[in-house]
Amino acid sequence: MTIPEVMSDPAVRMSVFLVISVALLMTLSPFSVETSFSQVIYLELGMSLEMINYISSVAFLASLLLHFAGSLAIDKIGRRPIVGVAAFFAYSKTVLLIIGLCIVYFDEPSMVSWVAGFASHFVTLLASACSLMTLPTLILSETVPQAAQISVAKITLLLPYVLGTPISTIFPVVFRLFSPGMFILFALAQSPVFYYLYRNLPELKQKSVAENVENIEEEVRSRAATLMCTEKNAAQKPGLSVFLWKLA
Repeated sequence: MTIPEVMSDPAVRMSVFLVISVALLMTLSPFSVETSFSQVIYLELGMSLEMINYISSVAFLASLLLHFAGSLAIDKIGRRPIVGVAAFFAYSKTVLLIIGLCIVYFDEPSMVSWVAGFASHFVTLLASACSLMTLPTLILSETVPQAAQISVAKITLLLPYVLGTPISTIFPVVFRLFSPGMFILFALAQSPVFYYLYRNLPELKQKSVAENVENIEEEVRSRAATLMCTEKNAAQKPGLSVFLWKLA
């Protein structure tokens, strides 16, 4: 299937939105800028290079055990809970950095900002151990029909360039002007994305691709029927009632 064919099919289009939303959850978070700017962020929090290197060494040793546990958890827990874990890690990391950087911006580095930086780094370790960065690929392989997977993968691969590159480009400017600013924007952007996933992502554990696609198709048909019924009822409401109903 080509990209236009993929986007014209309601069920496949919903799968595309699910995959993109999971990718957005990671892109609109500190994970997207930490690779390039981690030292800048942690130095701003008042941590020394020696402290950063020590934390990185401890984190590497801990990751050996956590990666093993995470690889088991991602299959045992289920996809919806794992996406919830991803959202929790992304949001908690964002909040920790906002707290630490606000303390530094309005006062000066302190033990609280150091603890916030250390906790933020540990959250990154947990996220990596749970293979959260691979969730878009996992959701794609389990919700998209095989004939459409290549086209959907192309759409997903465009996301880092369309959104990730501008974020990485403007981050140093925003960080210099108001260090917590970018992370506040991340916190505001994450909530609607997670809400969409909470409402629309089905449980995929221990189900074939065909079963997942069928469930999504049933959901699309159900929503289409509900929408038609609602619009029909609304059309029977006169004047101001129709306007107020549409606003609701």
